[in-house]
Amino acid sequence: MKRCPECRRDYYDDSLLYCLDDGTALLEGPASGGGPTAILNERGVESSLGDAATRMLKADHSSSELSGSTAEIKGSSRKFIFLLAAIAVIVLLGGGGYFAYRYVNLQKSARTTVSPKITRLTTSGKALEAAISPDGKWIVYAQRDGGQQSLWLRQAATNSAIQIVPSADVEIGRETFSPDGNYVYYYITDANNPSGVLYQASTIGGPPRRILSDIGSPVTFSPDGKRIAFIRNDEVTTAEDQLIVANADGTGEQKLAARKGETWFGYPTGCSWSPDGKLIACSGGRYNGGTETLLIMVDAQTGEQKEFPSIPFSDLGRVSWVTDGSGLVVSAADRASYFNQLWFIAYPSGETHKITNDLMEYSGTSLTADSATAVTVQYDETANIWTAPIGDLTHPKQITFAKFEGGVNASGGLAWAPDGRIVYISLASGNADVWIMKSDGSDQRQLTSDPAIDKDAVITPDGRYIVFASDRGGLPGIWRMDLDGGNLKQLTDRDDHKPQISNDSKWIIFDSWRSQRRALWKIPLDGGDPLQMTDKFTSSCAVSPDGRSIACYYRADEQQGSPWRIMVLPFEGAGPAKTFDASVENDIPLEAGLGWTPDGRAVIYISSVGGTPNLWSQPIDGGAKKKLTDFKENGVWRFAWSRDNKQIALSRGSSTSDVVSIKDFK
Repeated sequence: MKRCPECRRDYYDDSLLYCLDDGTALLEGPASGGGPTAILNERGVESSLGDAATRMLKADHSSSELSGSTAEIKGSSRKFIFLLAAIAVIVLLGGGGYFAYRYVNLQKSARTTVSPKITRLTTSGKALEAAISPDGKWIVYAQRDGGQQSLWLRQAATNSAIQIVPSADVEIGRETFSPDGNYVYYYITDANNPSGVLYQASTIGGPPRRILSDIGSPVTFSPDGKRIAFIRNDEVTTAEDQLIVANADGTGEQKLAARKGETWFGYPTGCSWSPDGKLIACSGGRYNGGTETLLIMVDAQTGEQKEFPSIPFSDLGRVSWVTDGSGLVVSAADRASYFNQLWFIAYPSGETHKITNDLMEYSGTSLTADSATAVTVQYDETANIWTAPIGDLTHPKQITFAKFEGGVNASGGLAWAPDGRIVYISLASGNADVWIMKSDGSDQRQLTSDPAIDKDAVITPDGRYIVFASDRGGLPGIWRMDLDGGNLKQLTDRDDHKPQISNDSKWIIFDSWRSQRRALWKIPLDGGDPLQMTDKFTSSCAVSPDGRSIACYYRADEQQGSPWRIMVLPFEGAGPAKTFDASVENDIPLEAGLGWTPDGRAVIYISSVGGTPNLWSQPIDGGAKKKLTDFKENGVWRFAWSRDNKQIALSRGSSTSDVVSIKDFK
């Protein structure tokens, strides 16, 4: 016997898994109490007797037992047979639809309670992006090899893999199979092609063929396989993100839609053509007092755009339609999530639910033709805090021993208080919050507690306040609180990030998109009207020890793929700026930000040259850059000098990434 813990119904068919009334998973044993009983046939479907017949049967059995009369038992049986015949006629005439409805809802409930089955397809820990062929037989994926990248084709059913593109100093990705599975389309950027080139390679081998240049996203195919669509960032000529449609061989380019100014397409992530050919779904966004991430539906014939609907995501990756057109699978993060998960967005209702919900990061989506299998890249990241004396950076001591301490990629923070304590971002509470501890790792205390993500915590030089970025107000903004976590105050709310403090503790310097481009701004520590410090495209700045200069990452050319450099400019904005090569291979340096040596003679930054993130210094007098650490594993993700310039705190960790397949995700 089994029971429903919600409605307390008993079931005698042990093969049944879910309650026929509410879809709740059944438990072993009878209900404790006089709940209803379901009589089931051998298929586990409720008998056509219905509740009334069940109650009559139980009543007849009860009265028979009480009387002990054989005649009464026979009479009850005859009554039951007549009742059974009458109800059977009713069921045949009109009840069938009801039971069909119950069966469909039971199946729907069962589907929603099934956990997705995740299978690891690679084990190198170095996968970057992946796609699966329409028939599910092939996987194509990019792989990092130290500071280089390569492209591989693997049979899904075996461990057999061949290299399509050998390792080189290039960026490879945005892989897509043609609908017939005969070709792989992929994207390469290098020093000679910073805006990206689209190549086509046969799955049975042969030299790749150049299809298009100046392409900033994966391609998506029309259902008949004759056309492709992709995003082109044309910042220089038209200042537009353009949705381009072309023939599958790259000819016949046509601009279908464009977004500019306060609206944009998510050009690194790309679009997906609907199964009926009528819509092209793209990730994108708009500026509305801050950036908003959106899913945009573009009419494939007219180019008409509809923002569908406004989704509370802080990040939205590559989208993939399911075969029946009922929705899309995306890699995305809501504002309360530290890592991107896989989501299903129903169409046209816009309802969303998570497919995955764990401490991994998922990047990209690719589906088989029947949508039975999804492929994505799963990242497993860890970080802990270490300290080392300034004179011996090669032998740090680990002081925390958790999963995410100090920062991993986009979210983190690490700073020293004047009293020698360390303020840092931790996920120990299950959310990204600000914590504080002693320099030996003891006396760890949580200072903020909010479902939103707090990050990039810094401390004013006078030791009075902690300043950090958070989207707890809806849009990312700058917040301030006392060193003990009290007196929380919001200072900005216009898509502002990465605060730093002037040496006199009077100004907060921060990155902002409020001018529709990422630039450097400042605001008084007590709040007020923000002032723009430069009109250059800057990010992740740091104030020099003497307070006279600011070092920032910047882009001279905002075109997609143009390199980041380091710029040093006067704090007050007057005078010439110095620029240096930055060696930014991925997002880690940008997210970690910049620093200065205690004497102010060099800028400190993180570079992943060689494959592992390490600290480097760039003298501001133009001398040669120097590698300060040489960790082969557990690279540097964040760093901060102590106020007395005697120690450094490092957030060190690892990031492995492999291709996984996911089934039972709908």
